[in-house]
Amino acid sequence: MNKVYFLKDFKRLGKVAEELLLPFYPPNSEILVKIHLGEVGNQTALQPQDVKPLVEIFKKNKISLVFFDTPVLYQSVRRNVLSYRLFAQGKGWGKLGKIKIASRFQTFKAKDFQVEIAQDLLKAQNVLVVSHVKGHPLSGFGGAIKNLGMGGVSRKTKELEHNLGRPVFVDKCQGCGICAEVCPFKAFKMVNGQAQFENEACFGCSLCVIKCPHQTLAPRKALFDDLLAQAAALVIKNLPQRTFYLNFLKNITKFCDCFHHPGEKIAPDLGILFSQNPLAIEQASLDLLNQKAGGNLFEKVNRKDPYLQLKFAAGYSKGVVKYQLESI
Repeated sequence: MNKVYFLKDFKRLGKVAEELLLPFYPPNSEILVKIHLGEVGNQTALQPQDVKPLVEIFKKNKISLVFFDTPVLYQSVRRNVLSYRLFAQGKGWGKLGKIKIASRFQTFKAKDFQVEIAQDLLKAQNVLVVSHVKGHPLSGFGGAIKNLGMGGVSRKTKELEHNLGRPVFVDKCQGCGICAEVCPFKAFKMVNGQAQFENEACFGCSLCVIKCPHQTLAPRKALFDDLLAQAAALVIKNLPQRTFYLNFLKNITKFCDCFHHPGEKIAPDLGILFSQNPLAIEQASLDLLNQKAGGNLFEKVNRKDPYLQLKFAAGYSKGVVKYQLESI
């Protein structure tokens, strides 16, 4: 059974970090913090003040932090290494520690595709994965798995995760229209009782494949959730032994931090989870939110079951999702 620690009072983050994290990392060391540094205009992504108590505790013990992320696939200042770093500096992250944006990657073979993992993650001796739990139109939700499976890899790998999850017709359309109804990107249109697919509008979420009642559609290679999990499992496998995970259940919006406007908040702030097990912390995050919502929150708002990516990740990493929750 893996312990997941649950902190309800955000103001006690520094105290809990002193008790849980300080003994975990060696003094006079450096920690690579894998974190999403926020999109332009996004006001609900994690901010420097959210993690400042951690930094202050570590600094007192001569432990330095490097805030780390990878360039994004879409058009943004975060697509370029230099402009992303300057943007993050402008948001105040540089006041807490160094900022590092990945520029070099190493290739690994997953089941269905080649995954390029950031060398910074591979070379680090100490890693702290700080994830903001929120919704996502492709994966239902984004937490630690997405932070690593999409946020820890190259643009080429991100593109493959999207493209290989796109649908193809494997049988004649039955004209039910469900694909057009559920597609979050309007990539399907019904024409004369038949579904017409617009490839350029598709982001490869595979939701149409999952929801098609006639099994008319199949992914080009695998479901998006499967591909995301394959990449995440490889990253997790190659992280150092001294890796800890924090999930912030705060400012939980319908869409992810990559959106300029991520939509409305869909749940109250609950607290922060701590664990050495990335699967257990994801399971606990979902369970706590669903208990509060009285149902599968992210499936309700984004139509995609968030437990799907977790199921795939557990299979590829041979990890466990069972946990013991301990309030601190």
